[in-house]
Amino acid sequence: MPNHGEVSPAFLILVTAVSAAAATWVYVDYRARATGSRWERVAWWLGTLLALPIFLPVYLIAARPPGRLIRCPSCGRPTLAHRAACRHCGTPVAFEPSPEIWGLGEVIGLGLVFMLALPVIAG
Repeated sequence: MPNHGEVSPAFLILVTAVSAAAATWVYVDYRARATGSRWERVAWWLGTLLALPIFLPVYLIAARPPGRLIRCPSCGRPTLAHRAACRHCGTPVAFEPSPEIWGLGEVIGLGLVFMLALPVIAG
């Protein structure tokens, strides 16, 4: 008779792998977009690793600067297209206006919030 209280090791490995992948993406994305310190990136990484359903939507909706990433012609690192200069090396770049609509990250974040919140609200 199966014990319904136990969690399969394969499921734990899958959840850990998904959380690690999402946390790594948040770290890399935050480094490319935001001007925060290394400790802020580590805090977002750790939060996403340990509490993916909470931290990933919050990052996508509230903390992630919107906009398209471009490569700096001088240092080659990614920077937001609506900045006048590369945030890494300070080289002026051709920039585009700041986006006024939500991007895919914000839409996915809101979708995750509703997907997790509605079953809790419903009962």
